[in-house]
Amino acid sequence: MLRFITLFSTLLFAMSASAAPKTLSDPDVTRYFVCSYLHKEDSYKIGSYLTKNYEMQWYTYSDKFKVLVNDKLSEIARDQNISKFKSEDQLSEKYKCNSAYIDLLGLSNIKI
Repeated sequence: MLRFITLFSTLLFAMSASAAPKTLSDPDVTRYFVCSYLHKEDSYKIGSYLTKNYEMQWYTYSDKFKVLVNDKLSEIARDQNISKFKSEDQLSEKYKCNSAYIDLLGLSNIKI
């Protein structure tokens, strides 16, 4: 019996260790990473969720998107002669950041 339990637990561990990590599609990576770097209500929650649940993608893309978002905010602010805060509003609307955290959690289809 002990031998069976040991074999079974080893098999379960091997299966869980070899399972492929969850990944986001390219459009989702763009949306959620952009939203995580804006100074909006759920930005930190999105970043935290990505770090915990999509660790490989977070460490692959986080620095890249941090620079891209900062550059895009500067570009919008310069081209339209507005503040960076206003340019954040534009990116937030473009990427639908107000609903991004709910969508990331998969709760957008739940009706109350």
